[in-house]
Amino acid sequence: MRGLVSAGGAAKGALEKTATELTDQAAIEKYAAGLGDSLRAPFTTEATTLLRHVPAGERLYAQTVYDGCDQPDESTITATSSGGEVVLKVAPPKSTKIQCLVAERSVALLSVEVPVG
Repeated sequence: MRGLVSAGGAAKGALEKTATELTDQAAIEKYAAGLGDSLRAPFTTEATTLLRHVPAGERLYAQTVYDGCDQPDESTITATSSGGEVVLKVAPPKSTKIQCLVAERSVALLSVEVPVG
């Protein structure tokens, strides 16, 4: 399961270095509280929908991954794991030379297989 939510004017603080596990609705709402106003509701809706469909043996993670004028393609979301931390990455969109007055912030959502042991 994967998703990407973006909204203009939502860039608030630096991009996160690691992903946050979203175990339940309370975790989604806690994470959403740290997002910009324009991103909060669409993120909560998308994360809630994805959480209902996470396959057994996987966990849902979220991470701010991109600030820019265009939205990245959600099919490029990948995850790596190191020292127990999950990091989500996304390929930046191809340069379109668009000038924007307000950058969009993008949050990646990805279900990741839980290692056994």
